[in-house]
Amino acid sequence: KKMFENIPKYSDFSTDDYLKGDKISIKDILNKEIIITGIKAEHSKLKAGEIYNKIQIVDKIENDEPHYAVFFTSSTVLAREIQKYKNKLPFRATIIQENKYFTLV
Repeated sequence: KKMFENIPKYSDFSTDDYLKGDKISIKDILNKEIIITGIKAEHSKLKAGEIYNKIQIVDKIENDEPHYAVFFTSSTVLAREIQKYKNKLPFRATIIQENKYFTLV
């Protein structure tokens, strides 16, 4: 057992940004402050050639434990805003709908 103590754990060096959480709709969190914790572009399983953004959030904290949720969006405005400040994640924000698009405030 001791001979393996100094071997690093996968989580210590992994850069894979696997996003986990309960799947929700963006409508469930619209106009509510959330904590955005991650974003990842993924290929659509439903529409060939389309890219969707999977966004991980904390939508509530219960008993000092964060509740993680994820939602999918093709909103380029939302993705651009989150990607621009990806190095500041996690951060608090509210997603609002302006005419036909979603944006952060």
